[in-house]
Amino acid sequence: MRWRELITSPPPTTAWSLDSSVLATVKRDPKGALHCLAEAMPEGVCEVGPVGLQAVDGKRLEALLSSLQARMEGARRAAVVVPTGWLRCHLLSFDELPRRQAEIDQVVQWRLKKLLPVLPSELRVSALPLPAHGNGRQLLCTVGVERALAELERSFVAAGVQPGQVTGRLFPLAGEISGGNGLVIQVEEGFLSLLLVQSGVPRMTRTKLLVAAESAADVVTRELHLTLQYIRGQLAVEGTLETLVSVQGDELQAAVRTWLSEQEGVAVTPASQTLPFADPRIVAAVGEFRLAPILELIHGNVR
Repeated sequence: MRWRELITSPPPTTAWSLDSSVLATVKRDPKGALHCLAEAMPEGVCEVGPVGLQAVDGKRLEALLSSLQARMEGARRAAVVVPTGWLRCHLLSFDELPRRQAEIDQVVQWRLKKLLPVLPSELRVSALPLPAHGNGRQLLCTVGVERALAELERSFVAAGVQPGQVTGRLFPLAGEISGGNGLVIQVEEGFLSLLLVQSGVPRMTRTKLLVAAESAADVVTRELHLTLQYIRGQLAVEGTLETLVSVQGDELQAAVRTWLSEQEGVAVTPASQTLPFADPRIVAAVGEFRLAPILELIHGNVR
């Protein structure tokens, strides 16, 4: 499997990032230089619920998108990167899959009905069959609330931008894993995501809502401890495990990196020192955790 199949090909020259706080667009010009514009996202434009993005104020979002698109003069077809927590990702395992697509869809909906507190008919489901592994088959399912995703896309189209793909931040980050083997650790505001890839294929996903009343560092390191035990014990992954860390918040990122550095058989990918923007100040203003997934898409580094 190649990660590019999950996103878009060829690499886009323009990509957008949006969450509840910031809306940003990045463009690669013909000489390869990167440019970025960003604005604060007003409260209430995007509403998040129990299964991710729940509602979008389309008119307000369209106005913001139109303003940035006119100033940036970005490509009409672009990638859109949203917080991983705005979608739900499930790695479903089967002894064998039905032959007909309609039957596969029914099985997936039946599984999701048990996992999510929303009727399957209200969801948009993307199910990608993965290469055979062991004695069974797996499907990588990305799920979102249909009405919210449809309004998000409508807002982009109304602003003159055709979304080539809407993807969570987690998957582009996997392009930074050297050799396609390792663990992506991502922490956004209120959401932890973990993705294990082997030979470029996802083999484990875990997500967890982070409750404000608990110490984020304690929760994340506890989940990492359990995950490493599972990877070594149940999945029998041996050798040095490369880890890629993308964490919102300098203090939490430092705590996670420190904890990982103390674990035997774990290698921590060094933090990026610079991101190649024409104006380097944009990285501090927008945040590396928002910009790094976009760069993986634009540079075509996604496997």
